[in-house]
Amino acid sequence: NWFGDAPGDDYAYAHALLRFGAEQQRKTVGWHVEFAAPAIVGAPNDATQGHGAAYYRANGNRRSPARLFAKQVYLTIGRSTTGHHARLGRFEFSEGGEVTPRDPTLAALKRRSVVQRLIGPFNFTEGARSLDGIEYGWNGNGVNVTLLGAVPGIGVFNLDGWGHVAEMPLGYAAVTGAAPWSRTRSEWRLFAVGIRDNRRLVKADNRPTAVRTSDREPIAIATIGGHLLQLVPTAAGPVDLAAWGVRQFGDWGTQRHEAWAADAEVGWQPREVTWRPWLRLGVFASSGDGDPLDERHGTFFQTLATPRLYARFPFYNLTNVVDWSASLTVRPDSRITLRSDVRAVQLGSVGDPWYTGSGPYDEATFGLGFRPSGGARSLGTLIDLSGDVQLSRHWGIAAYGSVALAGRVIGDVSSGRFAFIEVEYRR
Repeated sequence: NWFGDAPGDDYAYAHALLRFGAEQQRKTVGWHVEFAAPAIVGAPNDATQGHGAAYYRANGNRRSPARLFAKQVYLTIGRSTTGHHARLGRFEFSEGGEVTPRDPTLAALKRRSVVQRLIGPFNFTEGARSLDGIEYGWNGNGVNVTLLGAVPGIGVFNLDGWGHVAEMPLGYAAVTGAAPWSRTRSEWRLFAVGIRDNRRLVKADNRPTAVRTSDREPIAIATIGGHLLQLVPTAAGPVDLAAWGVRQFGDWGTQRHEAWAADAEVGWQPREVTWRPWLRLGVFASSGDGDPLDERHGTFFQTLATPRLYARFPFYNLTNVVDWSASLTVRPDSRITLRSDVRAVQLGSVGDPWYTGSGPYDEATFGLGFRPSGGARSLGTLIDLSGDVQLSRHWGIAAYGSVALAGRVIGDVSSGRFAFIEVEYRR
């Protein structure tokens, strides 16, 4: 239920995804071919918000679209563990995930707090996102260097994933390593992302409609930033720290673009406590634009992110928000993980709208929607609970339920609700 703005925004639908393929890896050369067959059943035809509405609109106003397309087709050269290596073709890419820490807590922290904030496969959606291009990497002396040049494939909500968006070239460069003071319990990364959008679509921002409609100039944005992860052993149990931050500059059509985003989190896993709890506190903030009439665009642009990792009820994204969070994860069994979050979400700037959406995913859709703030700041309070159970080596089940108490930006609606149950089989 997307806050009851329209009768059609209270809906349910089903979806299914089959991924299958083959691969071969020799000493220094390999290949991978994988297909995806997504299907949507009963997407709403009268909804204005949410994933169901997006699936309906992105697939020719069909309630039950189904497709088959090549998800990943690439060649690999070299070894990914040492020395030089490359990947050429169509592949999934998770920015920040080039290196997996050996420490399991550090690896879990990285998955929760760092990866896919700017570039990700968005596998929560049926179309997901692949890249067509080339990735180069080098590993040595505890350091990883990664370079990427690509264009995004069509996907996410659009299930016709054969093509790509040639008008949106993307580049990425990163250096990742362990801090010298704690090589097994820390990680740092410096990175840069560049993207250009030549699709000449109407942009989503806070300018008057006539001004936005007339501005069909390209978007060209460079993002530079870094992250730092650290585990601190204590007698009461390990404490973890996560910091991530970026600055952006470039052009937003006819406007100069300057923006920023940052995240800071702290966690604690009490020693020798039943169900192995993991407590976390954090705040994410991104800039908004306070003046629609000046020459500067100050709204953070999330590029090609996986928003649902950081907005588990995706009625908001990483754009123009301040997100205060408290989280508790417990593990009653090695096969069971339960997690609950409480989040207070505000707008970064009341002069900028409330933004929704996943970012670009085809040639004709800008990928971001927005609503005016009405001069208010509070977006809502999110309370949720998820459970993941590995039933066997092949079968798993996940469930999620949440309620979002509407803030003044959303208006005279008491709450929104979002829930799903998912069954997965892997060979």
